[in-house]
Amino acid sequence: MTKFTSGLHTPQMTSQLLEMFNKDTNQCWYDNSYGNDLVDSIEFEVTADKMIIVMLPNSFVDKSEDELFNTFSITDNDFADNHFISTDYAEVVKFINKTFKPNKHSIGKAIAETRDAIANGEDFETAEDKLFEMLSAMGFDLWNDSNKKHQLAIRNLCPKQICDYVQNTILPQL
Repeated sequence: MTKFTSGLHTPQMTSQLLEMFNKDTNQCWYDNSYGNDLVDSIEFEVTADKMIIVMLPNSFVDKSEDELFNTFSITDNDFADNHFISTDYAEVVKFINKTFKPNKHSIGKAIAETRDAIANGEDFETAEDKLFEMLSAMGFDLWNDSNKKHQLAIRNLCPKQICDYVQNTILPQL
């Protein structure tokens, strides 16, 4: 995963939350913080034209008159309505995992992120694990005995070839 400073308002908290969301959900999250917002935000793409955005807390207390918020607020890119608001991180993760299942678009993003990790000499294992977790969440368990042919096919492939194999052979089957 690319290492960079996240967030504008609460960078340390945003970096930690971004890492947690990437670990705890089956999505590829990105920093989406904007200077005119009161809080930092992260997002993932559901489709090419639809993003889910989580406005992050900027405080441990809720004092809106002082622009301090302790809630996670989930919305989409047209901000038509809030899908979910909570102060409980575990409840937010549960809502995201239940509501927004990975799809071919999000797998494509994970493949691109994995390729970026390879190109940048970063930890391929973490990116690869995320890719396989997303496939599993879509109902394709690579390590299931019924997928022996795929296991054998990727066994001796280099990381870039694994990305190509997933994109060209497994993804069209889903």
